[in-house]
Amino acid sequence: MFGTRNDVLTLVRKDLVDMGLFTPFLSIPTAVGLFEWRKAGFSFVGFVRRVRTGFYRSKVMPALIPCWVFWTPMLLCVYSMPSNLQFPLSQLAEASWAVLFIFIAGGEAEDRS
Repeated sequence: MFGTRNDVLTLVRKDLVDMGLFTPFLSIPTAVGLFEWRKAGFSFVGFVRRVRTGFYRSKVMPALIPCWVFWTPMLLCVYSMPSNLQFPLSQLAEASWAVLFIFIAGGEAEDRS
């Protein structure tokens, strides 16, 4: 979409789309929603009850802010690398983020409220 160049303008455009569109509207709400569904015992009714009011403010925002802090500089680093190094670096970053995100969004495994 933005090409393979790694000049500052291209890096900023890529990061803005990832952090401004994909992350707050798809990535983090989906991931947090899946954790909430698990906490509801994989019950659709329980899930709806958990996310009915203030879901974005109370559940997504606390996960979104650390995501921005972690991924904004990380993506700038990944996108600035040569193409053949972007995938390995992104996979290392993704593994690190997965561990962090489990603690951020997972909360108490026994939380069934």
